Amino acid sequence: MHRPLGVSILAILLLVLAIAGLGNTYVMATQPGYGGRLLAAVALVYGVTALASAVGLWRRRRWAYSAFLAWGTTILVGAIAFQVLVAQQPWLKLLVFLLVAGVVLHALARYVRKVSTPSTR
Repeated sequence: MHRPLGVSILAILLLVLAIAGLGNTYVMATQPGYGGRLLAAVALVYGVTALASAVGLWRRRRWAYSAFLAWGTTILVGAIAFQVLVAQQPWLKLLVFLLVAGVVLHALARYVRKVSTPSTR
């Protein structure tokens, strides 16, 4: 089965982000001052959903789309949790970030849905 270049690039990027998310989980859970348990849990979900998205995309499975939506949702929820617990920046900055991230994630999700093929497994 031919894998489009965009699928390969996105799957590899998601794999790198999964490793980063799992590394952040370890740091946040073990080092004081790096976000605490709630952000560690968000980082764990981020890493796991990014890994699932990467595997699903690489294998071009239909469930890659659901995994990608879960990953995107984790980004948005994580940004809000980070704002409340750590950053405490003006809310307008967060809203602009959420809007831009939402638009980019929506476009990527449409692509993931398009390239994910039905699986018989």
